Amino acid sequence: MATTTEPPDEEKTGVQGQHTEPVVDALRQVWLAGLGALASAGQQGERLFHTLVEKGKEYEPIVYEHGKKAGEEMKHLAGEVGTRLKGLAGKAEDALDDKISATLQRMGFPTKDDIAALSQKIDQLTARLDQMRAERQTAETDKP
Repeated sequence: MATTTEPPDEEKTGVQGQHTEPVVDALRQVWLAGLGALASAGQQGERLFHTLVEKGKEYEPIVYEHGKKAGEEMKHLAGEVGTRLKGLAGKAEDALDDKISATLQRMGFPTKDDIAALSQKIDQLTARLDQMRAERQTAETDKP
């Protein structure tokens, strides 16, 4: 039977006969250092979280006041914008009224003043007719 020669302990030697046990130990130490860093970060993260919560509690009233102040300023600005828009809308309405009046006049439609003057004349004529009727009735009753 042929005997095979086994290579020297494969787990302990590497590619050119170098010992790998120190490499494995170094990798294990790196692994453990990583786990330790993760655990430490978790603990420090928890402390950091609580510290941030406390800082947040300190700054919350300040931020609230700034927000309240900004809200009041926005409300004031909105009121100013509303007032300006009303003024512009009024001007636009007046301009539109003028254009419509001019167009109606060109088409021969009477203006509000024309109608008022005509109504006054009708009232005067009606009053004059009433007066004439009264005079006529008086004249007829005075006849023998």
